[in-house]
Amino acid sequence: MSDVTWGPALTRFPTLWPSQFGVPGTDNDRGERLHCTGQIFYVDPNFPGAVTGADATSPTNPLPTVAEALTRCRPFRGDTIAVMANNAWYHGDTADLYLLPIEEEVTVDVPGVKIVGLNPSSSNGVVWTPASDAGTCITVQALDVLIEGFVFTEGNTYAGCDA
Repeated sequence: MSDVTWGPALTRFPTLWPSQFGVPGTDNDRGERLHCTGQIFYVDPNFPGAVTGADATSPTNPLPTVAEALTRCRPFRGDTIAVMANNAWYHGDTADLYLLPIEEEVTVDVPGVKIVGLNPSSSNGVVWTPASDAGTCITVQALDVLIEGFVFTEGNTYAGCDA
């Protein structure tokens, strides 16, 4: 599915609305969120400087893998993993850069999370390939997990893959 609904985040941006000392709830210590207790974690392996130690609550400080983002998610808290677009589709123009797909095999064992590939609605979705031949891109072993906005493919490198 490529037409991903992405509602406005519930947050105060500190640069526009600074926190007020002594007033609970006016600070923003957890980044953007779509749920009162959940966090949004950004993933982009193409972003310069994306590292596993990143905060990931800002699109300018993303993680390189979905697996790392899952380690930060908590059960049934409304956590969302926002995966940025890439140009790894067969017919993509290599001059446009952002050539790295999501290339990993992930097991989702955190219930109540949402993993969203953010891509323009006219495209197939964020390209996700496995990390090996006959690999499985994503295996869900938890309840209430929503995955949308991806195209699972074996790409040009691997064969016999599953989502």
